[in-house]
Amino acid sequence: MAKGKVDFFNDTGGYGFISTDDADDDVFFHMEDVGG
Repeated sequence: MAKGKVDFFNDTGGYGFISTDDADDDVFFHMEDVGG
């Protein structure tokens, strides 16, 4: 499983971007995609 850190998060829209060492570009995510 890849690991990274949240680089940007928009509370209103419920989305953000994660930066990882494995990818050149940040990875988009939406709160519906996050478990926990």
